[in-house]
Amino acid sequence: MRRRLAKPDETSTIRGPVNLNRKGQLNPPSKSVLLCTRRRRGKTGAAGKKGLFLAIALLVAFAICQGQTRKRSAIQWKPADCTTPLMLPDGFYDLSQFGKGQYRIDGKMSAGHFNCIYFIFQPGGALNPETVAGATESSFVVKDTKVTWRSYKTIVEGRPVIRKEAVMPNILPHEKQGNSSDYIWIRVDADSQQILDQLTPAAEEILRDLAQP
Repeated sequence: MRRRLAKPDETSTIRGPVNLNRKGQLNPPSKSVLLCTRRRRGKTGAAGKKGLFLAIALLVAFAICQGQTRKRSAIQWKPADCTTPLMLPDGFYDLSQFGKGQYRIDGKMSAGHFNCIYFIFQPGGALNPETVAGATESSFVVKDTKVTWRSYKTIVEGRPVIRKEAVMPNILPHEKQGNSSDYIWIRVDADSQQILDQLTPAAEEILRDLAQP
């Protein structure tokens, strides 16, 4: 008995071998698409760097603020002189009062009457003596009030020092009682210019802090 052979159209079409290495018929990305992709990557990278720099700057600012710690002084001003609490900068120990309206702030460089900051509340606004030969002047501002320092070499209790002093109106918050605290005499008697350069900005910082309402 003969077996009937199937015709080509009666069975599944015989296909040639499949080329597995053949790539799909996709058009390669255009140059404009690649350029846009690169630009987007560039912008993302720049934004990331900017955010990193901002984070570093915030950390540095936080570290600086932490380093500049201040503490409340155990002894405070009399209300007739100033009602703002005294916050001592780093490196200063405490406030002491040695007379009516007369205060002294001691620090790690203090030696008796020297290398400390004096705040003396008084009725008059003149320095004594009013003029000193060879004195140099500088200024700073407290609550829109210009204050002028004068600095000169002198002898105090037989000890050569550099005195830096200024008189300013008492613009600090206080309970006015007569005119005994109308002005403030700020004074520093330092053993060296290096010590004076450290005490001067501390005195200015204290005054600016006290002047805040």
